[in-house]
Amino acid sequence: MIEQNWSGRGQHTEFRRDEQKLINDILQVQDTLGSTRTAIVQSVNCRRILLARKTITCGKHTMRKEEVLKEVSHLTRLKHAHILRLIGTYVRGRELSILLYPVADYNLEGFLEAFRARNSLSAKLTDNLIDDMEYSINGFYACLGSAVAYIHQHLTKHMDIKPQNILIRKQAYDHRGHNRSRVLFKAYVADFGIARAYEKLEETETDGCTSFTKRYAAPEVVRQEVRGLPADIFSLGCVYMEIGTTAGSREENTVLMILNANPHGDTSFQANVHELQAHLKTLSTAWYIWTPIVKMLSSDPKARPTARDLVVYFGEHSCCTTGPDKLEVMEKDRLEEE
Repeated sequence: MIEQNWSGRGQHTEFRRDEQKLINDILQVQDTLGSTRTAIVQSVNCRRILLARKTITCGKHTMRKEEVLKEVSHLTRLKHAHILRLIGTYVRGRELSILLYPVADYNLEGFLEAFRARNSLSAKLTDNLIDDMEYSINGFYACLGSAVAYIHQHLTKHMDIKPQNILIRKQAYDHRGHNRSRVLFKAYVADFGIARAYEKLEETETDGCTSFTKRYAAPEVVRQEVRGLPADIFSLGCVYMEIGTTAGSREENTVLMILNANPHGDTSFQANVHELQAHLKTLSTAWYIWTPIVKMLSSDPKARPTARDLVVYFGEHSCCTTGPDKLEVMEKDRLEEE
């Protein structure tokens, strides 16, 4: 309860318009992490803890507070080691802010780009960080599968699984058997803005118009047909495919060629699924990875594995079962205290 009372007024609070200075005293801005027309994400120092603050301007012609609070409700219920932890929320005028932990170093898209760039350098043979990044990448299948299985277990559809909504945080730890500290990168599922929660399993099968990211959306979502939990599995399969082809530049180039060769200019995975599956079946390297991905990319939702099937297949690491990250004092404050 002490941790959640970040404001001194409880986990969820409302500030008056003239209390901006009080907010600035409690939440000291460190950096701007990203922004859109209606939202900004910043890192803030809150009582020596570094948090991510997502501030959304609500209104008639933008997102309504009720829509934003849906994301808050999902994060309040979902407590998993690979899902961002909700610390609190506050309202000031038309602005609604969400405080999240931890602050990430990358999203998955940026992390894979950084790995590719570093891996192409001539110094890669002596670059320990490359080994550590590849070690972490190989663990993402189990970690993300565990997170999605937890989300589905709580009868929630994420509906927007994509590399930009998966955050990566760097952590250092002592690894026995090595003469150095290994760097571990941990993945977190984020952005539940269009997610939906249900009371019963049969209610997860829905129709009607919904937002989606076409490149990673399942065929039934793009066609706005009935869609259920398997829609998330298709999107996760697209993410797995991008992860799996990152280390092998040849496979990555082939996938890009397949997507770009679409006669209608449609570079989404669902529009090229048969060609992608045919290509995956020709790969012998790391076949244990490609086997479930072929099924995850099936056009038939019933033919896709469940998230629990993925956990059985890839297993769970010790980091998957420890619960949400415990709050840690910012490094500079910890060093000063020591």
